[in-house]
Amino acid sequence: MLVEPAQRPRQGEVWAFCDAEVSIVVHRCRGRRREGWLFEGDAVGRADPVVPESWLIGRVVSIRHDHAERRVGRGDRVMGTVAIAARRARRVLRRAGRRAPRPGGVAEGW
Repeated sequence: MLVEPAQRPRQGEVWAFCDAEVSIVVHRCRGRRREGWLFEGDAVGRADPVVPESWLIGRVVSIRHDHAERRVGRGDRVMGTVAIAARRARRVLRRAGRRAPRPGGVAEGW
């Protein structure tokens, strides 16, 4: 994985940061709060605790997997933003008592 310094996270970007246990975490940025930044893992589906500015390491620009390097770019950021918005919409619909549609399918009653 290659991480580079950046000024600030943008929604949908993948960033490396330290958590409260001083472990390095790599998650997608959900947005900014007064106290710091919100991140969420793609596989987890729930937000991490707020990350203070001083815990940020940098933006992930490439990932090495199975001896191949893959750049993380604008398309990944856009798709990540869409995924975050879809998860958020499903949570809102669930709280409202409606059945949220799954990607690629149609929910009954819609």
